[in-house]
Amino acid sequence: MIRVLIDGRVAGSDGVGRYTRQLTEALYRTSSPDVRITVLKPTGTPRYTRAEGTELAVAAQECEANVVHLLDYRIPLESLDVPMVITIHDVFRATRPWLCYSDNEFAERFGVAGLRNLKDLTTAITTSHRGSEADLTGSGSAHRKFYRAMLDFACSQAQDVIVPTRTVGEQLRSLVGPTTGLTVSPYGVDHLESHDDDRSPVAGVTGRYLLYVGQARSHKGLPKLCAAYLASGAHDLGVPCVFVGCDFADATYHAKWIRSQLGDAAVLRGKIDDATLAALYCNASALVHLAEDEGFGFTPLEALTLGTRVVVHDLDVFRETLADHAFYCKTGSTQEIATLLNRLLRTPDDSSQKEMRARWAGRYTWKDHAKDILCVYRRVGQ
Repeated sequence: MIRVLIDGRVAGSDGVGRYTRQLTEALYRTSSPDVRITVLKPTGTPRYTRAEGTELAVAAQECEANVVHLLDYRIPLESLDVPMVITIHDVFRATRPWLCYSDNEFAERFGVAGLRNLKDLTTAITTSHRGSEADLTGSGSAHRKFYRAMLDFACSQAQDVIVPTRTVGEQLRSLVGPTTGLTVSPYGVDHLESHDDDRSPVAGVTGRYLLYVGQARSHKGLPKLCAAYLASGAHDLGVPCVFVGCDFADATYHAKWIRSQLGDAAVLRGKIDDATLAALYCNASALVHLAEDEGFGFTPLEALTLGTRVVVHDLDVFRETLADHAFYCKTGSTQEIATLLNRLLRTPDDSSQKEMRARWAGRYTWKDHAKDILCVYRRVGQ
């Protein structure tokens, strides 16, 4: 019997939270008498602290784990004396360090004490693991230095690193060199059910709409989306843009900013359930996802699963996951995106194309991903 402890404490509304929930559910559904799963659920322990790692080490001892699987890149400094598996969803904070939090941003989100704890943790990593000192000299935020130090440390300690795409695997190798083990296993996107009702799920919107789903992080390209929308004919056609995600709840900073850019052409929705999300995808004229970088990209694939047209930047990762079933912005200019939006709004979607998109995305299942993960557990736990 292989006893696995999964670190399931990152369970918010972002992509890592989605991954945590869906993977653990898929593992529980998959019959595997030789593997016993225990999930460490959110406890309220502050993130980016030594206490976070200590808590995991204690939990591993209590359940007598043979394998510990961390669903994010942060691992304990304490020696666990058992094989560790880590999932690395993306590495763009290392390839684009300006996307890390500034010290002011980090302190605003996690508190001044949290910033101090982050710096202490980074010092502890670099003291215990000299290889983590690469690229940490000179100017840069505490979060940037921590991210790179922890990434190097985690990859040096893990017996297997799981990534969702070949693109992320290649980026990771270029940053940290060869790892003990590297498993490329695409995530599932079959967690949403098709919505056959053609009535708009958006209150006050009776016709067509464009859709954005996700966070308002700096790499998600929201300023470009707003600029392209205004440069297109969408507003004149009476087609609003719907924004979905916890960052767009009433009175949040990002909701106010979107409203200042688009006025009444913006329809703002906060956190919603999966049934409503599926309905939004199914009835949208297109999902517009202009992220500058992704490791996998849940929302474009979720939309594709339900047959919805998708507009994305021309990134290697999207060429890998979406293939020819998305509309790519090659230059990323405002006018190029606006022209593409105009074309989509003036061209009715074809049912056969919808079926092709859904069929392509149907290959990404949580069952298959869970099977890959179980194979990793058996390999490193024996």
